[in-house]
Amino acid sequence: MREHKRYYYMDEKRLTILYEFDTEAEMNESRFLNDPRRTTCFESGGKYYIGGHFEEMKKVYICSRYRADDQHTVEDNIQRALFACNYAATKGYAPYAPHLYLPQCLDDNDPAERELGLAIGQEFLKICDEVWQWGETISAGMAAELARAKELGIPIKVFNSIGIPHEMWNSVKGANDPEYVAACKEAGKRL
Repeated sequence: MREHKRYYYMDEKRLTILYEFDTEAEMNESRFLNDPRRTTCFESGGKYYIGGHFEEMKKVYICSRYRADDQHTVEDNIQRALFACNYAATKGYAPYAPHLYLPQCLDDNDPAERELGLAIGQEFLKICDEVWQWGETISAGMAAELARAKELGIPIKVFNSIGIPHEMWNSVKGANDPEYVAACKEAGKRL
């Protein structure tokens, strides 16, 4: 894809970038059209434009399992982390998931190298705007990351393994609904 002409506008709070396209088809094929940070799209004088706050991606730390246990394989955990990164990116965030690449260059089974990997992850954590806990099960590494995020005052959002935010979980939405609680008890499920 060719580089498009850009126009910049800065008000007292935000930078807006306007990208110019020669044709409507070119604009429709661009990566900006479906970008969640896009705020405008229009035609003027035979040119097509997409505008938004494209330079303002929040950095989000993906806090999810890596190590296997009796219910989770490393491969499944990697797929969940990749899904979380894709989810964050398509929502306009810049995801950091050091546990996806650090085990490629550090041995997670060597205690010293594992500690080094966890320390590197916590350095990334310091520069993030948010932490996304991905999944309900918290491993020891995740617990350390979440504790550090709390110490740093970084907001933590909790998602289930398919990307539904905690506040939208049926068990949370229905926790104060007597009919939902009764139906769960009858079905033998916990909230």
